[in-house]
Amino acid sequence: MLIQRVYAYLINWNGMKFLPDVLPNLLNAKRECDFSLTIVMIDNHSSDGSAEYVKTHFPEEVRVYEALRNGWLYSVDECLKNDKPDIFCLLNNDQKIDALFFKNLLLPFQDESVAIAGANVLKWDQITKTLGVVEVDFNKAPLSEHLSRNFDLVSEARNGLYLSTAFVSFGACAIKRQAYESLGGLDQIFYPGYCEDMDLCLRAWEKKFKVVLVPSARSFHFGGGSMRSLWDRIRIRFVIGRSVLLFNFKYQWKNKKRELIAFYLILFIKSWVTDPAYGLGLIASLARMPKLKFKQANAIDIPANL
Repeated sequence: MLIQRVYAYLINWNGMKFLPDVLPNLLNAKRECDFSLTIVMIDNHSSDGSAEYVKTHFPEEVRVYEALRNGWLYSVDECLKNDKPDIFCLLNNDQKIDALFFKNLLLPFQDESVAIAGANVLKWDQITKTLGVVEVDFNKAPLSEHLSRNFDLVSEARNGLYLSTAFVSFGACAIKRQAYESLGGLDQIFYPGYCEDMDLCLRAWEKKFKVVLVPSARSFHFGGGSMRSLWDRIRIRFVIGRSVLLFNFKYQWKNKKRELIAFYLILFIKSWVTDPAYGLGLIASLARMPKLKFKQANAIDIPANL
């Protein structure tokens, strides 16, 4: 694939405390690129002066896009309509990257069938692994409870190699725009977040695209930088409960109804005692259920890494 236009979208939501470290780090990685890279900070209605800071301190290097609608599930599409990149990268505002991050992350797109490439995500300490190659057992329900992360494959991978994975983190990834648009983009039923990345990756596999992890493209994630600054634990648990249930039902309702109902009845009873916010999220998911576009998860084929 001939790559001419690459955009890196830094998703920001009250991330002022991270930007003085993160932005110089991104610009350093940009200098190593042998292709055109434009860095855009998508600001989702921040109230901490993030947008003003970037406009003042990085007026030439970073473009600021102030989202029309609050929430990155909407604002990314707003940018894509105007920018029309060949490849776009999505980056959390609370992470740093290796100097060769962009160069390595885009290598898999030489294969025309690759739609999404994800980074090797570690924690802020640059040691602790967080994602790895994700493997899924589609024959067990609920899907979210039967994911495994293979870190050995990542550690043993040769430089330049990329690995098949069920999904990647959209906090550090690259996506082919044409593939993204053909898949219909992010499913906004997961607004304001959680599970939207898993969902798009599985839809990519369903349409015979490839989703890969690139071990040599490393990012170092603080974790929850925006969410924790805006919401308390109760709101976060509510959103997670709702999104995870919707994800499981979307992919397994057709063939695992009994298992899902049994699991969530027990989980609801337990959560009402130990984690009521999560339980409320489960109830709230019912309001969005009529809009779900159900899939047949066990028909999705993800090849094993040899």
